[in-house]
Amino acid sequence: SVIWVMVTLAIVTVATRSYTQLRITKQFGLSDWLMLVSVIIITTFAALISVQYHYGWGRHQACITDLQKLETQIKFNIVGQSFGIMGSTFGRMSFIVFMLVLFGSQRWVRWTLWVMFVAQIITNLGTVIAIYAQCNDPRALYIFTLSDAQCWPSYYLGWAHTSFNGACDLFLSILPAAMVWNLHMATRLKIGVAILLGMSALALVGLIMKCVYLNALSNTGDYSYNTVPMFTWIVVEGTLVAMAASAPFIRPLFRHTFPST
Repeated sequence: SVIWVMVTLAIVTVATRSYTQLRITKQFGLSDWLMLVSVIIITTFAALISVQYHYGWGRHQACITDLQKLETQIKFNIVGQSFGIMGSTFGRMSFIVFMLVLFGSQRWVRWTLWVMFVAQIITNLGTVIAIYAQCNDPRALYIFTLSDAQCWPSYYLGWAHTSFNGACDLFLSILPAAMVWNLHMATRLKIGVAILLGMSALALVGLIMKCVYLNALSNTGDYSYNTVPMFTWIVVEGTLVAMAASAPFIRPLFRHTFPST
């Protein structure tokens, strides 16, 4: 239920953003397209999680006697990880493009953001590829009893890409505050704008909690039960990225609807 509540909130937020950009400001662009892709991927991820429940996800593996059912569930689990990673990736890419529009006039900022944009694609897409290529026998991804199969430690892979995304979220939270503080405007307005643009820090909450449960990737003895908290926090992370990155775009709608605000 938490998963679909968060996904619904993200859909409503991004839909409101899209309406504002199309009808109010008439500035619908690349950042908005990337965010739409992000929320579609996250919604697909949530749907895959629901399918996993049908095959026993959330139950202890010892309670699942149908091995075929267990293998099918884990297959959906592996595919779901890809969608979870790319959902938040497109959300960050969207926010980076927005930051380029706002602060790209400064060369160092422009280059830093473009490097981060490309790094998001390479790092997270590379992680997705590594998920499927981590075992010398692909069947070992969903059949944990293959004794002769060798796999990379997925725990360390998860830590590497999560740490990188955490650094990006932190930078994207600090950059707006630093840039806005140098503008000539009232201090109260500076604080308000900095908070609005720096809401991507909220995504760090989901990301940090995801780190707590990363060891579930290596615990194949009860994989169907132990990955539930991690997947929940992956959804929370992706939806928080979508909502935080969309919040600044909704302000014109409120100003249009309530002129006195």
